[in-house]
Amino acid sequence: MNTVFKKEKSSGMNDFTISYFSTSPSEIPSLNAAVRQYNQNGGSVKVVARLRSQLSTPVQAEAFIRHAAESDVVILRLMGGKASFPSFDELIEAYRHREEKGMNVPLLIIHSAGGDEEAAELAQAHSTLFGTGEGNTVQRYLMNGGTVNFMNMFSYLHNVLFSTDYPAALPEKLPHEGVYHPDYPAYDDLEGYLEKHVFRSRLLNPKWIEGLKRHGYKGVGDISKMMDVILGWDATAEVVDDWMYERVAGKYVFDEEMKQWMQEVNPYARQNILDKLLEAISRGMWSATDDMKQRLQEEYLETEGEIEEISE
Repeated sequence: MNTVFKKEKSSGMNDFTISYFSTSPSEIPSLNAAVRQYNQNGGSVKVVARLRSQLSTPVQAEAFIRHAAESDVVILRLMGGKASFPSFDELIEAYRHREEKGMNVPLLIIHSAGGDEEAAELAQAHSTLFGTGEGNTVQRYLMNGGTVNFMNMFSYLHNVLFSTDYPAALPEKLPHEGVYHPDYPAYDDLEGYLEKHVFRSRLLNPKWIEGLKRHGYKGVGDISKMMDVILGWDATAEVVDDWMYERVAGKYVFDEEMKQWMQEVNPYARQNILDKLLEAISRGMWSATDDMKQRLQEEYLETEGEIEEISE
């Protein structure tokens, strides 16, 4: 999709809208914070963000597609190809319809999360800025994530849309969980690194968990981000054993004390952990029992309901 319509400039910063789809609930609080700060600093962006669970009915999906087609920018963060955004074909059809009518179409940016090869192919086929310097910069903002990168991405997109030159710092890497390196001497392979360093030394280590509890909201967010990384590794290298998923579910989903703490300080991150566990089952990466799947689904719906109450 190669049509790009530049917007007219005003004397100040222009209003613009973004439709944002993500498979990761944990990033939504950072996105919301970035919108608030960007607008408080003189910008004017409206972001309509949706998760997969919020597009589960035809009515919800159609409403999002209508809004996306009329937005200035559409960002799709996919993990699992089209299956992670079931309305993908309908969205592309809405684009083509507007193009055929000679109407403005949004910038479409597809970000491949967790090494998703199908999503990368979809980006190449449909992303407006694919392969350009501008497109690569936006991809790096999304890859690094966090409030600061989202804020700078808004300024950068404003410059792309309206041919302005407002300050927009380049994407920056934020502190995050370290990544396996094959030359690291303590581990023979990725499986060993994952089992010893990620699971036994961290995710399943009571002392590590107690340390995260002192950081409240951010602590739960760090656990959630680790689940994003783990699922990405398993999707590309098949290195996560069933027992690992089972232990994570036991500690971070079914442990009542842990559940209460996570629901209180960061329910979005807990929802993301549940989402990733269910995704691992649906993609055949975790051979969970039917009972386990049902219990996870019940926990997900419970958490989703509590989040909706918070939002009202």
